[in-house]
Amino acid sequence: MNRVAFFIDGFNLYHSLKDNASDCRWLNLRKLCEHYIDSQKEVIVSIYYFSAIATWHHDQTKVQRHNLYISRLRQENITPILGKFKEKDMTCWKCGQHYKSHEEKRTDVNIALKMVSDAVLGKYDTAILVSGDTDMIPAIETIRDLSLHKRIGVLFPLKRFTNELKEAADFSMTIKKQVLLQCLFETSTAPEGWVPSPQSHN
Repeated sequence: MNRVAFFIDGFNLYHSLKDNASDCRWLNLRKLCEHYIDSQKEVIVSIYYFSAIATWHHDQTKVQRHNLYISRLRQENITPILGKFKEKDMTCWKCGQHYKSHEEKRTDVNIALKMVSDAVLGKYDTAILVSGDTDMIPAIETIRDLSLHKRIGVLFPLKRFTNELKEAADFSMTIKKQVLLQCLFETSTAPEGWVPSPQSHN
């Protein structure tokens, strides 16, 4: 059996859902990954979810929802790998006023390192990157340059397709809204607004 590992860019996927399928955020990532493999020939050996907790956020309900979601993913044997937010000094380009903001750090590096290290250690035959971020291209190129004989695919979130990333990979697919609707956790435990309303199925 071909061993498949998934590397999920949590922020890239989340913002795709928020912008294009906000009622599908209570997404069972294991079900989603299972949909995009050939179960007769392939087996999932690992699913990594890369993100960061915005503990600084003024709306702590958002932090609680994110923690709840990560906890639910762990129950599906999905491994979270978390980066951090770093405080950053910003200047308003209109008025020149200075203010503090926060910038997510480490996620891109964490994805790249895990993809390369697991390839070197022989932990998978095929890697599927769930992202539309072209910053991931160097990791793909590094695995190829090391002659590790791994296939690297990209699963693009909704409206996150980039031709540059497609060309860097061995194959690519795009998530469909109808697939998302089939891959949700049970609605009774979902945060408000994270799943489709009953009317949306009519």
